[in-house]
Amino acid sequence: MPERCGLSPRETFEGRSRVLIVGTTPDYVDLLRRSHPKKCLFLTESQLRLRAKEPRPGDDEEVLYRWDKQLFAAELLRRHQDRHDMKIAGIACFDCESMLLASRIARKFHLPYPSPAAVSRCRNKYQMKQAWEAGNIPIPRFSVARRSEDAIDFFHEIGQPCIMKPLSGSGSELVFRIDNEIDCLRIFDKILAQLKTMRLAPLYRSCKEGQESILIEECVDGQEYSCDCLMEEGQVHILRLTRKYPLRNGPFGTTQAYELSPDLPEICQDSRIGPVLMDAATSLGFDRALYMVDFLVRDDQPVFLELTPRCGGDCLPFLLRTACDFDIFDLALRFARGSIGNVPICRNTSAVALRLFADRAGRLEATDLSDVLGDPRVLSATVIKQPGDLISLPPDNYDSWILGHIIYRPDQRRAVAEQNEEMTSLFRMKIIEK
Repeated sequence: MPERCGLSPRETFEGRSRVLIVGTTPDYVDLLRRSHPKKCLFLTESQLRLRAKEPRPGDDEEVLYRWDKQLFAAELLRRHQDRHDMKIAGIACFDCESMLLASRIARKFHLPYPSPAAVSRCRNKYQMKQAWEAGNIPIPRFSVARRSEDAIDFFHEIGQPCIMKPLSGSGSELVFRIDNEIDCLRIFDKILAQLKTMRLAPLYRSCKEGQESILIEECVDGQEYSCDCLMEEGQVHILRLTRKYPLRNGPFGTTQAYELSPDLPEICQDSRIGPVLMDAATSLGFDRALYMVDFLVRDDQPVFLELTPRCGGDCLPFLLRTACDFDIFDLALRFARGSIGNVPICRNTSAVALRLFADRAGRLEATDLSDVLGDPRVLSATVIKQPGDLISLPPDNYDSWILGHIIYRPDQRRAVAEQNEEMTSLFRMKIIEK
């Protein structure tokens, strides 16, 4: 290969070889293109780009597609490759709603990525639970409710509180605890009514069953954990394992903070949890993946909740980078290319990522981090909203009320839950109610 512009053959090849990032949001596009310049090609939904506040990438960095014309995305990418003399060296996806598109494009370009069948199982929580049940993975008792009467029957069958959630949702979105028969009726109708208003949202529109049915499962008492895993060549590497702290005064299932700590229960040691994490992935049809798992610990045994083939998002990448100097995006890009080298592990330190939420709906006038940054425990603090932004609260919007995060090293002599509340009180915000 001849040299161009003074570059060596290897540098020339690397400059023309990109990892395709499918369907991510403009804020992630901006973050990745700044932190990993000339390593990514972004396939971005055109309406997201139209509404974006972030600067648009260069013409060679981004391909726009329409959500209702995904079948043409591969052809758009081929034309882009020809026009810019570019090679797609791998595929990565950081957004649940775009993983199926990423899988289909990977098949067309003969690149490694979880299969459409495996991704579909993860995007339908009922199918996921069925696969785990068949694979003897420890999970809560569950059922699918197509009518409110189905939910009531299940509630009486197990005789204890339940959780209701959409089949194809993500995180705490439209997740509710059910404590009685009246809740079954009220929450079932509430979720379906909300889903009707969101039926065209990318997160829900790809799962037709999920617009008419709801997952109902046993409410398991126990401490919840979240982990990132890398599975390759018959081995699983646990990259991150964090304890989750629930938001005390907020929608059920909302995580207030994630804690990295070397002080973990026995079941969370690699030798015990590792084989179960491997079985949980293989039972869904994965043989190579970077994936995130949520699970509970009850009586020193894991109870699995969800698995999705992407690394943890939100504040988690910032926690890893700040506390451990671990860039999980870099790992994801190297994994997409097919070679990862040494596998970093971020679990031998103590640090907390605390999420910041709006306390009301309205127009954000100002935020103040000065007291936060003056605390010696704080490593970094970030606000992601700008003055003038309109804030909505759940269940109308589960993203709008997230204002940012704080990364701090907790005082080992005090409870982390107590320090989370203390740190939250240092953050000042001014929101004018509409």
